Amino acid sequence: MRSARKIDHRQRCYTLLAIAKKQLGLDEDTYRAFLASQGARVKDGRISATTMSIGQLMGAVDVLHKRGFKPTRSNKYEQTWRQRMEGKIAKLWFLGYEHGVIRDESKQAMENWCLKVAGVAAINWFEAKHYNRCIEGLKSWLKREGVPIDGGC
Repeated sequence: MRSARKIDHRQRCYTLLAIAKKQLGLDEDTYRAFLASQGARVKDGRISATTMSIGQLMGAVDVLHKRGFKPTRSNKYEQTWRQRMEGKIAKLWFLGYEHGVIRDESKQAMENWCLKVAGVAAINWFEAKHYNRCIEGLKSWLKREGVPIDGGC
């Protein structure tokens, strides 16, 4: 099932046009002339994308794609899931330290252990499966040592 968030295609096109303008290095006059060539009319004394139909807006975005515009996705989601996974590992690591199972509470010791368990050369190369392997490995280790783990991990 799709999310209940309504997608405003017109607003999305305006955003893409603004990003493309910046990415392609278009000055204001060149950008306005381009919009006029795609069907924009004068509004409040200047050529405006708000006078274009949704079809014209999508066409303008397509033309900019052909001229080299490449929209990029935000890294916001990737950062948040990585932060959540790293937070879970840190929470379990500190729990083990508090109960005397882990001798070195440092972040470097935790990262070294994770690299060994995951079999990956660097933390920034981790995928979800590597984080899960570390989390489940820590949980198993702590359970074997009799450390109570709450439901948050």
